Amino acid sequence: MDVDLVPSILKHAQALHGGRYSVNGTSSSTIDFSSNITPLGTPTSVVKAIKKNIGGITDYPDANPSALLSDLGRYVGLPADNLVVGNGAVEIIYNFCHAFLSPKTCALIPIPTFSEYETASRLYNARISLFCTMNLSDSIDEFLGKIPDKGCVFLCNPNNPTGRLLSKADVL
Repeated sequence: MDVDLVPSILKHAQALHGGRYSVNGTSSSTIDFSSNITPLGTPTSVVKAIKKNIGGITDYPDANPSALLSDLGRYVGLPADNLVVGNGAVEIIYNFCHAFLSPKTCALIPIPTFSEYETASRLYNARISLFCTMNLSDSIDEFLGKIPDKGCVFLCNPNNPTGRLLSKADVL
């Protein structure tokens, strides 16, 4: 769909993540699915790990987490050089955009999707091409035709907020 048909509210939406404190008057009994936070509470194993490591809370994070990357690489079957770690997806998205996007770069973003892709791309002055679809699988051929040369494509899989999952074949 042509970007001119996208409602202006989507073009200029503020990045909001949801969560209990994002809406006034939300009760503690509300089950919130607007962010990737479990309504089941903190797992016991996480509480134990925090208690065990509480003494390290005053240390800065390891700037070169080679042991973590090596362990993750073994776990997922990839070289550590293929992995990036960060303080959550948002930090990684912004670091990626800082490293790879410029005013000469076109970023293709299917919408609706996680708003940080567009926000981070705008911060680094990338040329943004929005592709409007509620189910990318249904319009994958048209989307593939819009992929920019020497550009960037953002995919959220499963997509947030639609929950739609792209097949491995569509991703490839």
